[in-house]
Amino acid sequence: MLSREFIQKVKDATDLKALVEEYTELMPAGTNLWQGHCPHPDHEDSTPSFRLCHDKNGWSWYCGGCHMGPKNLKASPPNYGSDCFAFISWMSDYRGSKHKVGWREAIEILAKKAGIPMPNDKNDMAYRMLHTIACIRHQKLMKQPRALRYLFSRGLTKESIDKWLLGYQENTEFGQKVARVSFPLLTRYNRVVGESSRAITWDKDKTYPKYRNSANSDLFHKKKYLYGLSFVDTSMPELRITEGTMDVVLASQYGVKNVVCTLGTAFSEDHIQIIANMRLTPCFCLDGDAAGQKGIRRATDMLYQHGIVSKICVLPEGKDLADMALELKDGLEEYIEKHTISYWEYLLKDTFAYFDSKVNDLRRECLPAILKAAESVKDEKEKTIMMSYVKARFGISL
Repeated sequence: MLSREFIQKVKDATDLKALVEEYTELMPAGTNLWQGHCPHPDHEDSTPSFRLCHDKNGWSWYCGGCHMGPKNLKASPPNYGSDCFAFISWMSDYRGSKHKVGWREAIEILAKKAGIPMPNDKNDMAYRMLHTIACIRHQKLMKQPRALRYLFSRGLTKESIDKWLLGYQENTEFGQKVARVSFPLLTRYNRVVGESSRAITWDKDKTYPKYRNSANSDLFHKKKYLYGLSFVDTSMPELRITEGTMDVVLASQYGVKNVVCTLGTAFSEDHIQIIANMRLTPCFCLDGDAAGQKGIRRATDMLYQHGIVSKICVLPEGKDLADMALELKDGLEEYIEKHTISYWEYLLKDTFAYFDSKVNDLRRECLPAILKAAESVKDEKEKTIMMSYVKARFGISL
């Protein structure tokens, strides 16, 4: 069995247009559309019947002459789809062929072509073990009133606790017994690869850390991971990016979709690749403090260098997305929409503030002369004209 995550990884790494062009020449036929003569050996295509398309769901192909491409298992021969794997299988299935490539073999061929190693049984065992541990810890949490009270005090509901499979664990750290709430780290395809945990009791004087994340392994790399991907809906236009697990869970609880977080780490090149593959517009909702704003500037600049233009939701200073979720509840989505600005607006935000401050200083200097001029106008109609002019010219209402 191959995981959906691995299959998608191979598909994302395969340029279907380049693959098809190994068999036939393609010409542009419209926006994100190419055409060419059918590459299949059994089809003598006198007119270009083959089409290759690219949209938000990725690549797809079909041939109007062969009627191959869209999935149709009742066709004769059966048509297994229009992705890169189906293309490899289809091209091997012709009259006189001595070997027809099956679906799994097609995946292996393209994985090798992309330099992606095939998964092994050891990883499958590890996935199952981590999932079992997450389920056991979730069951423990249900029997821990203290831990449940903590989560309820943070605003979480029983439904959210179950949805995100939150758990409970106790460990000895630095000679102290520490109780933690665990957040299983799921991949886009619901495979548990690790966990992030938060100490129930913590202050700055504690010797143990407030948060702990699984160590990097064959399954999990912190800089390559976004928490919340398992619930992302790619039909939505945006991917909201925040900082911590509680931000994600609470925002999701109050109806905000497509919220992910970087587990408090710096935004990386690997995060950019994840976003590029999903073809969603990133919208940053980081903390409103100086560190959060610095993180936004760095991440949006990195994305722009890769041709991805971000949006930014400006949160109040000193508040994170979890705070806003508890404050606004079902109004959080509307808040995000109303307070989201474009990348260019964010770049000019400080410049606008500086410009406005200088303009206001200049208006104060000019005001005495304007008032003196206004006193000299006795005719009411002429004064109305003057007031209109002053407002248009100086932005001052008399």
